Amino acid sequence: MKTTFARLGLLLWLTMLPTFSSRALTTLHSFTNGSDGSQPYAGLALGADGNFYGTCFDGGANDLGSVFKITPGGALTPLYSFSFSDGETPTAGLAQGTDGNFYGTTFEGGANLGYGTVFQIGTNGAFNSLYSFTNGIDGANPYAGLTQGANGAFYGTTVNGGTNNNGGVFEITSTGALTSLYSFTNGVDGSQPYAALALASDGLFYGTTYFGGSNHDGVIFQMSSTGTLTPLHSFTSASDGANPLGQLLATTHSILYGTAFAGGSIGAGTVFSITIGGGFSVLHSFTGGIDGANPAAGLALGSDGNLYGTTYRGGPNGNGGIFKITPQGALTSLYLFSGGNDGSASYATLVQDNDGDFYGTTQYGGADGDGVVFKINALSTAPVLTSITLSAGAINITWSGLPGQSFQAQYATNLTQTNWNSLGGTVTATNGFGSQTDSAPGSPERFYRVYLIP
Repeated sequence: MKTTFARLGLLLWLTMLPTFSSRALTTLHSFTNGSDGSQPYAGLALGADGNFYGTCFDGGANDLGSVFKITPGGALTPLYSFSFSDGETPTAGLAQGTDGNFYGTTFEGGANLGYGTVFQIGTNGAFNSLYSFTNGIDGANPYAGLTQGANGAFYGTTVNGGTNNNGGVFEITSTGALTSLYSFTNGVDGSQPYAALALASDGLFYGTTYFGGSNHDGVIFQMSSTGTLTPLHSFTSASDGANPLGQLLATTHSILYGTAFAGGSIGAGTVFSITIGGGFSVLHSFTGGIDGANPAAGLALGSDGNLYGTTYRGGPNGNGGIFKITPQGALTSLYLFSGGNDGSASYATLVQDNDGDFYGTTQYGGADGDGVVFKINALSTAPVLTSITLSAGAINITWSGLPGQSFQAQYATNLTQTNWNSLGGTVTATNGFGSQTDSAPGSPERFYRVYLIP
């Protein structure tokens, strides 16, 4: 049984209540559609300096997207606003290179009729446009970010362009020299890769396409740094899923983990694993309930060995959520977005800092509806009291709790008594919180506790 306690002195200590640390979700920044940007599609990159770096699809000084830095405490600094010739509407996150600079892509804009760009940016905002796509063999419209290879070059994908106009894979150096490695054919190799490549322990890259394959529902492929591509799995839109959007997660155990946006038992997407040899397993089919629906992002490996991710839709509010899943497929819903100040519709792959907290973004929601940056301590499932308020003689207590879990709030008038009194009935947490009201406190001093019902 996991329990949390609080003390409230009604007459003497009400104005001296401590601030309880919450293990639920904390909104660090709500985007304003100003210089800070709007609608962050991608997750954050944890820099070597301990700060986080990200992009916004919209907003910025020219309303064409932006790059920003944010501290773990939520202090946001705009670093760059795109102006079309240097790029527009970045949908991808950033990758920090071994030289300390960040590298990224824009879906549109650039010097060649708006087919997207590759750029470099320093932690101080010093910007350098490296390449503008032409919609030729080099590709067009890179939706995903870059992955640095062992040779120091970066590898990426384009949704369109290439010799067959089905997208491609490219290599680019830190100085902007681009080499086209592969053009998709819309056959068994797939078509239109939306996800970044993952570099596995075998030295090969692994990726996905949104369309194509034997069933035109997307493909998982393996690729060498010289462009030799091997299809590993064609999605069927059945139990295995369909239309993967997120980057695969490579582990040290020759297993990769990923998500499919659609397909599965009811078409709400799946979580899957695949070995470097192509052995495929479905770990979870989303139901659209408290587990969420339609994961658009890849998974993050937590320090506890579990996998963490987000869903774009689903939950009782339809705003998506955050989940944990074991490598064996046991899924726990950690938080469901309300669509309010906490955000809505996350495209973001989560990133964990050295303290164990996970950070991410939502495309919508927040104070202005333009998305948020959030933090969540997902490693603890114990309820933690987040607020105690007094209104019209009644006391309301709120605590963090996993969606769908049941809790019982209790009270006592002193800590020497052995029998605590239940405060109302059991409470089922929603959106990461539970709450209960003590409508008639009566005594001048109350002690409260909340415990998780197994």
